[in-house]
Amino acid sequence: MQANVLIPGGSTFRSAVNSIKKINFINVLVKRINAGRIMEIKHIMKNAGFKDTDVVLDIGSGDGYWTNYFSQDCLKVIGVEPYEEHLQMAKKNYGSSCVFTKAVAENLNFESNCFNKIVSVCVFEHLVNDKRAFSEMHRVLKPSGKLVATVDSLNSIYIKASHRKSHMTSCYCSQLYTEESITEKLTAAGFKNIKAKYLMSSRLAVFYEMLSEKIGAFSFFILLPLYPIIMFSGNSKKSSGYKIFVSAEK
Repeated sequence: MQANVLIPGGSTFRSAVNSIKKINFINVLVKRINAGRIMEIKHIMKNAGFKDTDVVLDIGSGDGYWTNYFSQDCLKVIGVEPYEEHLQMAKKNYGSSCVFTKAVAENLNFESNCFNKIVSVCVFEHLVNDKRAFSEMHRVLKPSGKLVATVDSLNSIYIKASHRKSHMTSCYCSQLYTEESITEKLTAAGFKNIKAKYLMSSRLAVFYEMLSEKIGAFSFFILLPLYPIIMFSGNSKKSSGYKIFVSAEK
């Protein structure tokens, strides 16, 4: 029996290419219907005030999708990512519009005062040494430069301590934040004009996030009809929530 060989132009090769395209399509689709993530991105875009002259640093760029999204409004975006698999995926899919480099937030290999903005989408909770990372971010920002980011909190009244503990283990979190704790750490790093706001605060929004952790991206499709309600209720001003949006200036 002859084994299938991936010959360029052959049916097996075309099938493999089509499979990759389908996987990438699904990956993008999931990002676009994830209410929690879209809310985070909207806050970042609204508060970053991107200009076509901005040089921006994306901390924890992952597969590069959101880095590429930010690049549409900036002069240049550089994504730093510690994991080789994600880095190669980002370079392959978005390397023509963004720059991606392997690095950790605690040791940014850039000159001081070289970025207009720093963005980050739910990464800080994974940092081994967030205090050092915040100092590094402050160092590489230009005077009056801006940091805009989202972080995990999970201090909602609708979340049990057991789930917080499970989340930290399964999602490899080193810490979770409150408005007060993220403000204190950024202040210690030298940032000023710090503003923090809870996101995904309602019972429904919290349920949405918890369900997505339990059954994965399938939950985004199940709850798609509730997308507008989740977006509206998750943005309500509360004293706790699943995530936090934070902005700060150098």
